Amino acid sequence: MGRTAAAQPGTLRCAALALRLSAERAGSVATLVDSVAVLVDAAPPAEHGTPTLLALPEHTGLLAMLVGERGEQARSRWREGGSTREILFALAGGYGDALGAVARRFPEVDSAGQLLHLACTDTVVRTLVEGFGGLAAERGVWLAVSAALPRWRWVDPGAGGDPTDLELAAAVAGPQHDGHHPIAVPTSAGVRNRQLLLSPEGRVVAVHDKVALVPMEADGEGGLGLEPGTLAELAVAELPIGRVATVISKDAWMPDVNARLDQLGAQVLVQPEAFDRWGTPDHDPTTGRHDLWPPDKFQRGGWWMVQRHPSFRVNLAPMLRGTLGELAFDGQPLVAVPSPAGQPGLGLHGQPPDTGWAAVGTWSRDGRDDIAVATVTVPQRRPAAEPVPRHRGVSDSVEVEGGAPGDGAAAVQLVPDAVAGDAGAWLAWVACDASGRQQLRVAAGDGRDWGRSRALSPDPVPAAAPGGDPVSARRWRPRLVVDRQGALCLHLGFPAGSWDVFAVRVGDELPAAVRVDDADRDRGVLRERLHDAPVVVRHGDDLVAVWSDLRWPWVFPQVRTARSQDGGLHWSASARVDGRSCHGRSDPRGGRSPEETGGQTSPSIAVCDAGVLVAWQERDARGVTGLRTAWLEQGGGVRQPVARAAMPGVELGDRVARPVLAATGRTLWLVWEVWHLDGGASLWATVSADAGRHWSTPQPLDPTRPPGTTQRCAQLVAADGGAVAIFEDDRVGRGHILAVRLSPTGGTVGVSPPRRLDDAPAGSHARAPTAARHDDRVVVVWQDTRTGADRLRSAQLVL
Repeated sequence: MGRTAAAQPGTLRCAALALRLSAERAGSVATLVDSVAVLVDAAPPAEHGTPTLLALPEHTGLLAMLVGERGEQARSRWREGGSTREILFALAGGYGDALGAVARRFPEVDSAGQLLHLACTDTVVRTLVEGFGGLAAERGVWLAVSAALPRWRWVDPGAGGDPTDLELAAAVAGPQHDGHHPIAVPTSAGVRNRQLLLSPEGRVVAVHDKVALVPMEADGEGGLGLEPGTLAELAVAELPIGRVATVISKDAWMPDVNARLDQLGAQVLVQPEAFDRWGTPDHDPTTGRHDLWPPDKFQRGGWWMVQRHPSFRVNLAPMLRGTLGELAFDGQPLVAVPSPAGQPGLGLHGQPPDTGWAAVGTWSRDGRDDIAVATVTVPQRRPAAEPVPRHRGVSDSVEVEGGAPGDGAAAVQLVPDAVAGDAGAWLAWVACDASGRQQLRVAAGDGRDWGRSRALSPDPVPAAAPGGDPVSARRWRPRLVVDRQGALCLHLGFPAGSWDVFAVRVGDELPAAVRVDDADRDRGVLRERLHDAPVVVRHGDDLVAVWSDLRWPWVFPQVRTARSQDGGLHWSASARVDGRSCHGRSDPRGGRSPEETGGQTSPSIAVCDAGVLVAWQERDARGVTGLRTAWLEQGGGVRQPVARAAMPGVELGDRVARPVLAATGRTLWLVWEVWHLDGGASLWATVSADAGRHWSTPQPLDPTRPPGTTQRCAQLVAADGGAVAIFEDDRVGRGHILAVRLSPTGGTVGVSPPRRLDDAPAGSHARAPTAARHDDRVVVVWQDTRTGADRLRSAQLVL
């Protein structure tokens, strides 16, 4: 690809490698790095001035562990056709002294796989940082490479220091070390699936850890013995090529991981993969049923998240290929972009073409090397504009208390939701601590005082603790409603390897959660359920829930709804809100049915005098996103949905996203995001004064928005004679919370000048607002980073 000159603003060359496992390739650091360099140099060169991001597959560190003299016996066993266990056992023989040293240093470790990775720390770090760092510097590219690694630090044997550190350094360095260069030693027992991002100067600029481990990775007895990263640690690297984040393999399917990265403004997602059985549908031996083809499963992950989250501009997925004993990997290297951009006619192995692929590599049974290369657009940040004046009617903010004594302090507080009833306001959120727990918490108050919060979900054993359960430790996206019994919280839970929708009643004691979705009763569902974006409202004596539902055999999610007539204890069978069939093709090899050519997400719901209206974001068969609305009937039926994709201000390539509804009497308000090609996002609004029969011409919510500014995450609160829109705005280079008053004016939407609601100090972000009206005030809550991590703060806005 060659050395690149200064970056052209907004363009990025993305290269995803399919790298074959080979004993010969792993002979030494030089042979491994040189073999990758040959593959890179064979690709089409970058245009002058366009930077390149080169991504290597998940577990490239398997090759790095085998390099050098200590890996020779393992490589020999590999060539002889030995099993995976035999190969790793032979590798352990080469690291005998190092294994003894790390066992003495970390006596709490009883996993053989974990000890082996600790012993290989210096070999793997040196291969990645010095070997691939040198390649990045020689070619002038950004380079992402993945391996199982602990946290480490460099120890210089010639500088003296702690004898224990020096003993460990001498053991992990091995006999080939010259005694002068620093040695990478593990500083903790935990080993993680990590991706290192290297700059064109060969320096490590970011390290990202995998959150959602597969069983082989988490198994300490027969697997790798890895520990998961946590949601609290997710980060986005601010780089000249854009805001870069990592979703390692399974992370790309996780709603909480992707929503958090969207909050943080990620643009470029690197998705290193070690996929298997690309050409064969999964088979359940107990039922005899087939699951989806792996290529279609793959499209549910990073590709769909690029379509779902408008801040994401590109996803590049390198693939590990070949065999190591009985471990086999395949797949196609891929570069995904928002639909309908990309190259027409591209598709995955055995599946129909789809929009949104910028580059698709080949698939082969013999696991050959390959590379997928595409140049994409990644909008750059604009210079900061003048800040918006603060609202005179808003109080100073207060911190929302994080947890009861003994609960441990939450590292971050995320995705708040507020609702108001006759007795006051309720607030729910997800508290994420450093051990990996994601607990639902709830508090009651008025925006100035929230008292003591309490748990709404069990407090599981931390995922990182011995015997910890990383599955039951996850909750996400609480949504509140108030009825005659008090407050109820709808949320996502991950109890058995799938994301399901639950309801839990807020009370004095820890209540039991009730399953809302009925995916487990659908005969077409085999294993995977990846529901998202639940919302709930009260309609008379009923509770109405809506969510984005992804169940087998669907490739793309569909918005569904269910009702409860007993306060959330029992829920009806679900129905699609667009009135279409709930069943796809029973044979996953038969291609997609007409009902699943698009994808639906981000539902919103409102109750007015005419009934219950649902709005959602939908991707059509051409890959174009737009809005649709539908009225729900009392018995679960649906009136004909109405498309609202043709709107002023929307150009080809713009993305319409995240509609929000509010209602009072017969007046309905609808606000949504339009993400523009220049990288910014504007909010648009329309109003109906006759319960949805006619809607005003859409217009910008904030005509003063500077070009390139991102306005998003709108919340609507009905007010006397109008509504208040509360949203996130980054015109000053960081997030602020703004408010605009809306009023129906002669068949159009009247908007007041925006005013700032938060009081975050300089350098801090305020984001993810929620709001609820209580009497003559609006309670506003947001995530605030003034203490360094996202913590909730709230204020009152006088109407």
